[in-house]
Amino acid sequence: MKKTWILCSLGLLSLRSATWSQAQATGGTEKAVAAQEQQWLQSQKTNNPDLVAPLLADKFVMTGSDGNVTDKAESLATATATKYVRVEYDHVKLTVFGATV
Repeated sequence: MKKTWILCSLGLLSLRSATWSQAQATGGTEKAVAAQEQQWLQSQKTNNPDLVAPLLADKFVMTGSDGNVTDKAESLATATATKYVRVEYDHVKLTVFGATV
């Protein structure tokens, strides 16, 4: 009985440690994505697409609210031509699902 209790306690400690490690990794992931979102916002505020270019994959594809589909080069060209008067993000909430945020 004592051996079973010790093994159960060790199992619970291991599970708690794994859960804590996952929570730490998730928090780091959320912070990294939030920082990239802020970099994207800064790119728009300063009309500087060079800030957002490293965040986009070579195969990046965007579908705009009007249904137009653009690739990375077209999106960066549009960003260069667009002059924002005001850009803000409100109530941004990030949720981690496995390896996706």
